[in-house]
Amino acid sequence: MGSKHSKETTSISNASYHVPIGSSRIPFVALQEATNNFNESLVIGKGGFGKVYRGVLSDGTKVALKRCNPESQQGLAEFDTEIEILSQFRHPYLVSLIGYCEERDEMCMVYEYHENSTLRSHFFGSNIPRMSWEQRLEICIGAATGLHYLHTNSVIHCDVKSTNILLDENFVAKITDFGLSKTIHRFDQTRVCTVVKGTLGYIDNEYLIRGQLTQKSDVHSFVVALFEVLCARPAIDQSLPGQ
Repeated sequence: MGSKHSKETTSISNASYHVPIGSSRIPFVALQEATNNFNESLVIGKGGFGKVYRGVLSDGTKVALKRCNPESQQGLAEFDTEIEILSQFRHPYLVSLIGYCEERDEMCMVYEYHENSTLRSHFFGSNIPRMSWEQRLEICIGAATGLHYLHTNSVIHCDVKSTNILLDENFVAKITDFGLSKTIHRFDQTRVCTVVKGTLGYIDNEYLIRGQLTQKSDVHSFVVALFEVLCARPAIDQSLPGQ
């Protein structure tokens, strides 16, 4: 693949690989081992980029592995953007990138695994016990802190929603999925986009209608997610008339 992250390829044997946290490039064979050759029973999510698998590296580290669908139209651009953002910024309320793989026609990203899935999964279509109001408040404050950190570093997430807020074993919020993110100049807080990207129900009208993207676009999306947490109702409910 023609990504700007490409490096000279080295030969890879079939031996097991020890992949410590903090490494950047991970051999594809190590990811095959971690996911039992991408066993479908380990799929924990799907999106425009591809599938997300649960896995365990050879050192015992639990990971979430996002594998690009080679037919995806958005794969390469999002792959580069996500690596660029997560390589630059580290924060307690942002998901951590452990490494990536770009080998032959394969593009994969490896993240820390979060035991409690997405924020959305705790409210819609699951048998997971409901959170206390105190838990909800702490999660929302954590996500807001992570979003504020991005904005102070001139990054617009562009796809804030309850499925892009992960929860670790202690229910600490972690913002994820930076494939659509944009950087802005600190003296020019608006970007005009010819193609609007994001999730319907969360996109603000200024961005949707005029293509004007600002940090307020993220704030609008986050407020929609807050209402989901408050009301335990999805942003768009297809069962309702007019939706």
